[in-house]
Amino acid sequence: QLQLAQSVFEPGAFVTSHTHPTASLVGVQSGALGFALQHGSATVTRFTQTAIPTANDPLLSGDTVVRQQLLPGTEITLQPRDCVSFDH
Repeated sequence: QLQLAQSVFEPGAFVTSHTHPTASLVGVQSGALGFALQHGSATVTRFTQTAIPTANDPLLSGDTVVRQQLLPGTEITLQPRDCVSFDH
């Protein structure tokens, strides 16, 4: 089952530790999102860019995709265009 949801958080808001029954993908559109993995593993995908993308050109020449594995207890801050995927 695939579900799509958009969440908007006010600055300083937080979500308590919780789990998801299925695989999840979190992407940041604007602002920043602190993320801490409690168990399992996750993959963080970050896009570094040379300019601001447009709706018609989301990946620019010169963009770099960086992937890193995230282990439990690791805290990161996701920036716009960053994604984290996990299945636990």
